[in-house]
Amino acid sequence: MEKINKLNLYFFRFHYMPFVLVTIIFLLLFPFLFGAEYLESAQTAFIVERVFTIIGIFLFIPLYLPDTQKEIVAVVRAKQTSYMILLLIRLGQILCMGLIALALFLGTLKFNHSQFNFQVFFFAEFATVFFLGGLLSISYTFFHHIIPSTMIAVMYYVMNMFSNQKYLGPFYLFTLAENDWESKILLFLVGLFLIVSSVLLTTYQRNSV
Repeated sequence: MEKINKLNLYFFRFHYMPFVLVTIIFLLLFPFLFGAEYLESAQTAFIVERVFTIIGIFLFIPLYLPDTQKEIVAVVRAKQTSYMILLLIRLGQILCMGLIALALFLGTLKFNHSQFNFQVFFFAEFATVFFLGGLLSISYTFFHHIIPSTMIAVMYYVMNMFSNQKYLGPFYLFTLAENDWESKILLFLVGLFLIVSSVLLTTYQRNSV
């Protein structure tokens, strides 16, 4: 347990803290940048899906970011720590921060008297972020570079901005205002599959080096 705690602290201090600080600053500023007062449910859905989704992608970037450093590669090659354990520790922090940030984002909207169902919006938006995080993760498995992997997730987000459900079907991201539970559940399940596949494949690749 002590070793896990040290790895948790190391990842947060040297890799994840800048992302957390940027997220905190954004959460403090977004009510002034986008307006968050007295929004109707459809308006709230628009803000949540278009704004917080980008933050969600941003928070997933550090999952594989440390692997570009020689020190991390050396630790993995020396078998001092299982690479899968490292990934699960990082993923745990990312998911926890994502959930906290989303709760604070929605809480700010509620505090400013916006009208929406907190529980529904919380799960639905998390499913969207989880799917895009999975897309980023599985992309890294093939590219082994964080920039193109991130760009694929961002490009899919942008593609949704200029498309609609008619063309993307259940994989259209912006259905929160329509209470489309089926598509959100599908996004969550596909995101889970992509992330699990990514962890397993990258672990296999590292162990094969």
